[in-house]
Amino acid sequence: MTLTRLAAALAALFALGACSMAPKLEQPALTTAIPDNLRSDIAWTTAPDAVPMDALWWRRLNDPLLAQWQDELLKSNPSIELSLAQYRAARAAVDSADAALWPTLNLSASQTRSQTGSASRATGVATAVGTTTSYATAVQAAWELDLWGRLRNGTQAAQGDLASAAAVVGNARLSAQALLAQSVVLWRVAMAQEALLDRSVRAYARFKDLTQLRFEAGVASRLDVAQANTLLNNTRTRLAEATLVRTQSENAIAAVLGRVPASMDWAAMAQRYPVFTGQTIPDVPAPPELLSSTVLQGRYDVLAAQARVKAANARIGVARAAYFPVISLAASSGYRSTVLSNLFDTPARVWSVGPALALNLFDAGARSAAVEAAFAQMDQAVATYRQTVVTAFQEVEDNLAAVKLLEREQQSQAQALESAWLARDIAQAQYTAGTADSLNVISTQVSALDAEATAITLWGRRMVALINLLKNTSGQALQAESASVGRVAAPAGQ
Repeated sequence: MTLTRLAAALAALFALGACSMAPKLEQPALTTAIPDNLRSDIAWTTAPDAVPMDALWWRRLNDPLLAQWQDELLKSNPSIELSLAQYRAARAAVDSADAALWPTLNLSASQTRSQTGSASRATGVATAVGTTTSYATAVQAAWELDLWGRLRNGTQAAQGDLASAAAVVGNARLSAQALLAQSVVLWRVAMAQEALLDRSVRAYARFKDLTQLRFEAGVASRLDVAQANTLLNNTRTRLAEATLVRTQSENAIAAVLGRVPASMDWAAMAQRYPVFTGQTIPDVPAPPELLSSTVLQGRYDVLAAQARVKAANARIGVARAAYFPVISLAASSGYRSTVLSNLFDTPARVWSVGPALALNLFDAGARSAAVEAAFAQMDQAVATYRQTVVTAFQEVEDNLAAVKLLEREQQSQAQALESAWLARDIAQAQYTAGTADSLNVISTQVSALDAEATAITLWGRRMVALINLLKNTSGQALQAESASVGRVAAPAGQ
């Protein structure tokens, strides 16, 4: 074959190498139309040009201790460390897939000692004829021609897995940040509830003592005493439950920080959060004013689902390529001699070059099953993507509604609390003057306690809803970093 013909043959092979067995990748169609804006009937004005939220969304909460813990979180949270390790593994898989596109080059050297012999016809005893020692050294090169796109589709699949792993890192970080913020809010609510119930226990204990004295004086009945005791002990039960919730919230904060609860000074940290009452409920930061449905395109779970579709599509091409032959080029050059000093002489030189073709002629349907499995995985990835998008809208709409409607609940509850306090004070004054029975006092005390506890709980629910809203609209495309141990891949622009 002349050099011209060889060049033409190689050119034809490279042209075939542009083929790919993977289907054309298209954006999966959703089963419902995507609106430009999110709902505004129960939320607020939306705009299609609204920008995604800042990745440091938790700064909106204006909490210095939370900000300090968020910095610690990025260095010690086990879930983030796990996702980073998975990201590094995915990146190594891409490097491995890329390497398959290039020729391999190997060097070998060997020394072989062999002996030949023959058997005597008369005795049948083997007789040694001679022993030889041979030396060899060679350089081998091999290159698989990716004519059907098997290797390139494998690389694209690995790149899809890498993009998905990168989004998982961002989602793990975002979820841990939100969990920490929610745990801090629940901790504050539990401390406020605990303080409220502790004050109530002391007040109800005094009321029970007063009722007992009135019973002994003959102006109160045994029923009044029993009711006062019931109120006191029911409140003690609620106090123990609030203490349990506070303790569990502290444990949750420690866990998300990758620490054990006993290693943290909770008393000192609690001093940084003044306990509030129904009269001193903290303000809730304002939610974002402009929200577009486009902000959901940057959510990490949506990005991960898109990347998995890309990977699944590429794996169809890998499975289809198995129907075609594997063509590779191999060449070797080296020296072989029985005399070490003559190993690198010209007469000892050996070489070989040539193509190789391998084709599986019968596999009992294994390849068709692999292709069918690849298409099924593609369908699963598309269905997961569609469900992820729908769930993203549900989560954002849920929290949009919660933030707005809980604000209305809190406003009406504040008015209810004022009325409950007034009724309690009037009933207590009438009871002391002897113009009302203990049942009225107990009823108004219970109503006042429940109203204040509800007001505190509503503040916590509003804060958690705001945190969820900020979390669900704060995803941004993840910037590929070195992702070395102890470092978190940062969002673009950070």
